[in-house]
Amino acid sequence: MSPNIKFIEEMDDLQKAPELKNFDAFGLFGKYILPHYKNPYLGEIVENILKKNKNLPIFPITDKQVICIKGENILVKLA
Repeated sequence: MSPNIKFIEEMDDLQKAPELKNFDAFGLFGKYILPHYKNPYLGEIVENILKKNKNLPIFPITDKQVICIKGENILVKLA
């Protein structure tokens, strides 16, 4: 959804994707969705990402939430 996913690179082991050439994403809208918020396994990484990227319009969501987009309206709902 976001223009780029580089901001979440520490969530994954890049050595498992050697063919990944860049971090370009769909770019459907200018917001950055950050999954796994408050997840017991990835929660600390998510918090670090939020602290490092205060300049980005990030939408953190838990594993039980989804983002619904209609035009310029963005809603976070329970899945």
